[in-house]
Amino acid sequence: MNHHLLQKASIVLSPTAYKTSTLNSIKPAYALGSELILNGNFDTDTSNWFGDSGASLTWQSNKSVLVATTDDATFGIAQSSVLTSGKKYRVSFRFKPNNTTTFRVRLGASGSGQFSTTSFTANEWNDVDFVGVANGTTFEIGTVGGSISNFYLDNVSCKEVTDADFDFTRNTTATRFNESGLIETVAVHTPRIDYLSGVGVILCEPTSTNTATYSNDFTQGDIFGGSGNPNANNSVITATSTTSPDGTNNGWKLTDNNDGGTGVAQMAYYSTNVTSGDSNTFSVFLKKGSTDFGILNTGGYDGTANGSTFFNLNTGALGNTSTSHKDVKMEDYGNGWYRCSISNRTTTDVQGSFVVGIATTNGTGSITRDGSNFLYMFGVQAEANDDTDVDSFLTSYIPTSGATVTRNKDEVKNGGNTDLINSTEGVFYLNLAGLYRKFKSTRRISLSDGGSGDNSIRFDFTSVEDKITMRIRVGGANVATKSLTGTVGDISQFRKYAIQWKENDFKFYADGTEVHSDTSGATYSANTLDRINFSTSAGGSHIEAKVKCIAVFKETLTDAELVTLTS
Repeated sequence: MNHHLLQKASIVLSPTAYKTSTLNSIKPAYALGSELILNGNFDTDTSNWFGDSGASLTWQSNKSVLVATTDDATFGIAQSSVLTSGKKYRVSFRFKPNNTTTFRVRLGASGSGQFSTTSFTANEWNDVDFVGVANGTTFEIGTVGGSISNFYLDNVSCKEVTDADFDFTRNTTATRFNESGLIETVAVHTPRIDYLSGVGVILCEPTSTNTATYSNDFTQGDIFGGSGNPNANNSVITATSTTSPDGTNNGWKLTDNNDGGTGVAQMAYYSTNVTSGDSNTFSVFLKKGSTDFGILNTGGYDGTANGSTFFNLNTGALGNTSTSHKDVKMEDYGNGWYRCSISNRTTTDVQGSFVVGIATTNGTGSITRDGSNFLYMFGVQAEANDDTDVDSFLTSYIPTSGATVTRNKDEVKNGGNTDLINSTEGVFYLNLAGLYRKFKSTRRISLSDGGSGDNSIRFDFTSVEDKITMRIRVGGANVATKSLTGTVGDISQFRKYAIQWKENDFKFYADGTEVHSDTSGATYSANTLDRINFSTSAGGSHIEAKVKCIAVFKETLTDAELVTLTS
């Protein structure tokens, strides 16, 4: 992408910085507006400050103010018509109370309590600095009942924060492939910048459950709807045999049992129960030992669900692939480790086996068991998907130890505001890859007013393979819509899209090519669009993708610029 064009954008989200519950945009940078508080240094005793709930105000010679009451009730000092509901503000001040109880700042409505603390020292100056979002127009600072009967206040400041940071939620821990090339667990509500693609991307995944009850113990546990413990079939399974993809010595070794026979050597989950019609995605990390090939095998199910797929652990290429195994994948996790996965679907015979085997030759599962053949294993995962049309549901590694574990979806929302988005004209740019080539249902990123979707610019992955839809809706009517099926190729690869809007001038671009234009239609009224959600306007159908960049321009671009932007 042309970085000169990025300088023209009003919002740019790229995988750079984050903290708990926040994805930080890189443009605009964090900036503060002008001071909104009148007489925050209390230079005079005439200002817009007023006492709340019977409090009296006395200006001091040291340019502070004494706030006092006679009844120990909730009270404070306030200014009206300072804030705008929904906007973000940075507040700082100093206070010196005569005793300790709860001290609070309200940004708006009564009872909102955006900031409160009991951690302060009586009869000493305490400094406060925080950022919050207003839900009304009045700024108030004071106590919440208790024993404080007076306090001194000084250096009160309230400034609007101008940024396009996004709110982030995920109510569980999750794993990512970090910049050091290791799998690591990140905390609840912490965004994942994942480097498996070679560069950092924002990882947005759906809710999923690893039904393998012991994800990294190949001696016990079951998978899917229940199974026998892992079985060492003509093999020996050894723990703590090598450094695994998480950087610790917890990789396992699968070796033939040296019985002198010829045939298979494998680790098998026998008597594995699955649900009729489900797509069953089975994955495990494998690393070359003495032999070049690993095998994933299914058996005992319907004939269309049984087969063997070979993975070349020396070259990282797929070997012979069973037609019964859908959406076979082999992902490079570095240091010789590959995450190998298959999916199958059965309807009548719902008890069978999932097997990891050793092979010396592509397409042949039979070896001479002389004790010299081995490979390494780590991290088994078994994910079921009840959609009849989606063949795979592979997601990031979910560690388990004794029970199934569910990782919740990643939610990204509320990026931008009306100051950074020009509703009457602009360009919405996306550089992303879908997690899959088709989805259980529509997955969306939207630029909207946060309502029902009547005023929204949408980018959708769909339930049709390699189909995306771009749409502009104004006042409940579609003014420009284009669906592309197969036009851009594999949508699970990184591709660039741009949606331009202006009255009688609507254009869609994909990978450097104009794919649709419309020269008739109204655009939005000023200050209509105010947020970007990685979902619908109302927060559903969360995108399932790897995101490199999202940007908003406050003006239309030339055709040449749109080509450059998306090439």
